Amino acid sequence: MKMIKFLLTTGLVVAIFACSSESEDVSVKNQIPIQENPGGATAKLNATDLSNATTAWNNMIASTAYQNYQSAMLSFTAKMNKNTPIWTGKTDAMTWINTNLSLTLFPSVAAFEIAYDDCQTRWSSIISNNSTLFSTYFPNADASDRHTIMAASITRLPAQSSTCLDGCLNAWTVEVEGWENLWCDWCGGGNQTACWLGEVYYNAHVSMATYTFNDCADNC
Repeated sequence: MKMIKFLLTTGLVVAIFACSSESEDVSVKNQIPIQENPGGATAKLNATDLSNATTAWNNMIASTAYQNYQSAMLSFTAKMNKNTPIWTGKTDAMTWINTNLSLTLFPSVAAFEIAYDDCQTRWSSIISNNSTLFSTYFPNADASDRHTIMAASITRLPAQSSTCLDGCLNAWTVEVEGWENLWCDWCGGGNQTACWLGEVYYNAHVSMATYTFNDCADNC
């Protein structure tokens, strides 16, 4: 049974897969997310702070500054060509790109560094302009709180109507869930680089999982 393919409203699938080549580092693509930089507290925010934090996140992602950052981030993600190595910062990133440039769609190491620095600078500015969110709410938020705060940025597929499609959805969830947790945890840790890189990893895997879901659904 054929079905209408699921499309991300952000255009992320198009952004990443339009730039993809046949070659990719499969071992990197399938790398299991490791909680290298877990963040946040073990105690929950009170209801008022959780509501305020969620509103602050939603206002942030609706801002022009965030939209411009996201455009740069999605371009960076696309040029990574489905590779999602875990970096702790720029030093790791530069070491990786110097060895693996051919796996990406960046024309040069210098172009990679410019794109990396642009994303980092834009994200740092966003954090500075949302200091209460990142300095007060996130450090005191537990894992559940972080998912609630960031819910508007988390992709969810709709419930499916058959056992076959449920299997496709389960596979999608397995692919995405660990990276969602990684992103939410890293944003809670107060590390500016970790938070935006977590978004890169998460968006890349949402796109790959959605592509796989659509392929699976075509066979139901």
